[in-house]
Amino acid sequence: MIRRTSVTRALVVTSALVIASAGLAAAQDVGGPPRPKPAPAAKPADPKAFQATLYFGGGIGVADQDGTDFGWGIHTLTRPFRYGGFQLEYFNGGQDKDDSGNYDGLYIGLMPILPLAGGASVFGQVGGAFGNGDEAVAGGVGALYDLPTEWFDKVFNNGVTLRADYKYYDFDQEAHIFTVGFMFGIHK
Repeated sequence: MIRRTSVTRALVVTSALVIASAGLAAAQDVGGPPRPKPAPAAKPADPKAFQATLYFGGGIGVADQDGTDFGWGIHTLTRPFRYGGFQLEYFNGGQDKDDSGNYDGLYIGLMPILPLAGGASVFGQVGGAFGNGDEAVAGGVGALYDLPTEWFDKVFNNGVTLRADYKYYDFDQEAHIFTVGFMFGIHK
């Protein structure tokens, strides 16, 4: 009977240790690696934050080579960052004084931009102009104003921007063009 009691005691002690270990394991949730803390909720994107944008549009105005004439331009502006962009423009500088046709050309340049309050910006321009067999250095200044219209923001995801633009072309003869127009902006 002594042997039976020893074996019974050993089984009881072993069973008690297994049950106690299982209870401690369940209480400590040792069932796997520690759980990571939940990530903080993402902040909603600011709809007014700058995004790289492609603008396109046109303008009409006054050109001056030897006398004032009607002038116009078609603009594209790639604005990869808030303070500047690259511009490509087809322009018509009015009647060419050396030729019987209009003075048409292409302008390619850099456009540093200084954003101001209320959707307004001022900009400078420096680049090259090519037209009617001439090539020249060109420079200018202007202003932009983002129209606060929700309807255009839905159609063109960056809305509509008004633009006033003055350029000076240093061709064989001096040429100036001042245009007022608009640009539509789209971004990803």
